[in-house]
Amino acid sequence: MLRSYLLALFGMVFFLTPILGDNCPVIAGFSKMGDLDGHGYYLSENKITWEEANLLSQELGGYLVSISTQDENEFVREHLGNDMVFIGLNDKNQEGNPQWSNGETISLNWSSNNNDNNDFAVMNFWNGHWQFGNKWEQRKFVMEMDCGQSPPTQSSPVQVFIFAGQSNMSGGGMSNELDPSLKIVPANATLHIHFYGYDYTDFSAGNFGPEIEFIHEITNANPTQKFLFIKYAWGGTGMNQWMPGTTHYQTLKNKIYQALGGLNSDYELSGFLWMQGETDAFSPYDSGLYGQRFTTMITSLRNELGDSDIPVLIGQIDPPNSCCAATVRAAEEEFVENDAYSRLVLTGGLSRHWSDPIHYNTAGQIDLGHRFFASYQSLPHSDFELHCPDNINKVLEEGDHKVQVSWAMDDFTSNCDLGSDVDVSQIFGMASGSEFEKGHYDVTYAAMDECQNKDTCSFTIDVSAFSPCPSTINGFKKLGNYNGHSYFLSETKETWLEAHEMAAEQGGYLATLSSQEENDFLQGQLNQQMVFIGLNDQMGEGQLTWTNGETVSLDLSYENNENNDFAVMNFWAGTWQMVNKWVAKPYVLELDCADVSTRLHENDFITSNQIPSEISPNPVHSYLRVPMESATNQDILLEIFSIYGERFLAEKRTVSAGTSIQELDVKRLPNGVYFVRMPLGRVARFVKD
Repeated sequence: MLRSYLLALFGMVFFLTPILGDNCPVIAGFSKMGDLDGHGYYLSENKITWEEANLLSQELGGYLVSISTQDENEFVREHLGNDMVFIGLNDKNQEGNPQWSNGETISLNWSSNNNDNNDFAVMNFWNGHWQFGNKWEQRKFVMEMDCGQSPPTQSSPVQVFIFAGQSNMSGGGMSNELDPSLKIVPANATLHIHFYGYDYTDFSAGNFGPEIEFIHEITNANPTQKFLFIKYAWGGTGMNQWMPGTTHYQTLKNKIYQALGGLNSDYELSGFLWMQGETDAFSPYDSGLYGQRFTTMITSLRNELGDSDIPVLIGQIDPPNSCCAATVRAAEEEFVENDAYSRLVLTGGLSRHWSDPIHYNTAGQIDLGHRFFASYQSLPHSDFELHCPDNINKVLEEGDHKVQVSWAMDDFTSNCDLGSDVDVSQIFGMASGSEFEKGHYDVTYAAMDECQNKDTCSFTIDVSAFSPCPSTINGFKKLGNYNGHSYFLSETKETWLEAHEMAAEQGGYLATLSSQEENDFLQGQLNQQMVFIGLNDQMGEGQLTWTNGETVSLDLSYENNENNDFAVMNFWAGTWQMVNKWVAKPYVLELDCADVSTRLHENDFITSNQIPSEISPNPVHSYLRVPMESATNQDILLEIFSIYGERFLAEKRTVSAGTSIQELDVKRLPNGVYFVRMPLGRVARFVKD
């Protein structure tokens, strides 16, 4: 994770010795600049990008410095030495609308050079003025910390809340009527708010629903906890427009996945806040189906998000002059009665617009947000959890049709004071120790402790047919097989060029996707990861190529420009975003199983100290000598690739038993860096001069 990388880079160790009588600590990796008006200021010792600096500052309990007065600006400038440093001002979310990263109101602005490409403020050391730089620049930065708080000693999962529904969730509250303090995004909150076609990361949409008060109350109650708030609502929609497969359901799901994809830490789905049903209350037909439809939507969403216990908070509708509001309210009440992880939020007496009796006004929306928070606090907090094994993947041995699979089910946590006995039973799937044929199997268990706390968990068993492709590769997770190819996901993040080289070293290449079906297969295995694939146009802008030399027959790329040459597949839509050469992501390695099956088996080759360990000469001008040793006479394939994945040479050779030197004619190769790929995935780099 990015956080782990940044902490490793800075070697963070906290020394909680008070400085000058306050609570601001000494932090390894930073120079303490001093204190001003109850705040401590720190100058980093290392250079990183603005976005990395912003994230690291938050992880340490602070924020990139926010400057509100001339005195504060001069205080910071005096301690810079000869460094130009990042500060918190930025307009990355909306060009020309700068904001401080901690949400403070801008009262001082000495910025210049602000344009589409430059979004991040840098303070210069000679006069303290600010110029804007781009997202790739790496600089030292100034972190500010409230001396009344110490940095967190450990991280906990980000708590995620989702807001959805129709107009009373979109909101009739007016931002210009809010107290200024409510317009500031709390420092421990990240927002992804969609308002009728526009996305916001602050409270500047103009209108608001119950989210503003809810966000302020829950973040104030938990100041050291980090939160992510996602909102997608659309006025005038009926329950039938939120069913699985509809546009609004799919958009809601995409917004959730996109927001979760931006996290660099673990998260917990802590609440789904729903305010909808007024439209259905005016239809005898739709109101009668409301309960069934709502249950279907919630069940589907919980399943797709992978958490069957996501708490659901339902704002009870109360539209006047409707024929069937009582029917919808009854359906909402019935759902809550049958779902232990849900609560009904009463809306009686909320203030409404005088000319619009259906919609709550500013005061009403603030009160509604408070009621949502109070209902959330009343939810049960589970003290019992059953832990299933990780998903199991097995590969049949050559000639076998079944494989025995066993597992244990004795892992649970319980805080029950009445005793330690836990009743665990299997409620779905084949039993441990059974023999499994090729296929996919689901297994589910249920458990209850002596306090009557209940929990369920599930895992999958996938049995694959025998394949000449390896089932495991160190440093990779097997994703699966498709049309005679195997796919592996790296456990580390690399730049595209590094990933390309490392894939070649494994005897494969970055994933090449030649059909929509293959693309869908890979997307289904990503599990909320964004990953590099082999598409690129580094050799010529707009001239897309695959690293293994295949013709581009499918193009799902976007954001392709002269700065972005390398494809990243997103997990929510399976499309390919083009990014720059500095971005680091996990990557998908593809192996051609048919090619593997024709290669020599590992025991056909022996090691020998008499064989040169490297190809020669290197650099080479005319003939490249490749050392080989084989236990038998064998057919082999030697290939030469550029660093961009273009295959320049492929020659089949027959090697005799014993030691041999295979010569490859490289005179016609353009000068540059290449890889020669040999049997068993051996790869060596050489330079053609």
